[in-house]
Amino acid sequence: MGGRGGGIRSGPPPGVSRPGATENAGWAGRTGRIDDVLEAVWHEAGLSAANTVAYLCGNPEMVRTAARRLEDRGMAAEAVRSETFWGPPAGREPVRAP
Repeated sequence: MGGRGGGIRSGPPPGVSRPGATENAGWAGRTGRIDDVLEAVWHEAGLSAANTVAYLCGNPEMVRTAARRLEDRGMAAEAVRSETFWGPPAGREPVRAP
């Protein structure tokens, strides 16, 4: 997530969902899906709906849940970009988060 107008914040992701995976060796930051850590990251970074753009990527269910939570915080749908990496097996609907 980054600010609009005042520049872009970049850096490591706010968390990794698989801290034990080889590619995440040495990770010392937050663990868990972004939809689980979103509130803490939002407050710690001092973000607001008026000056934030979000890019979400990963599991489709997680992306949808996080996007919904950002929109609930007042972010415009146009300010939330996403990319999904995998989906449910053919013929199955994803589990919907509340």
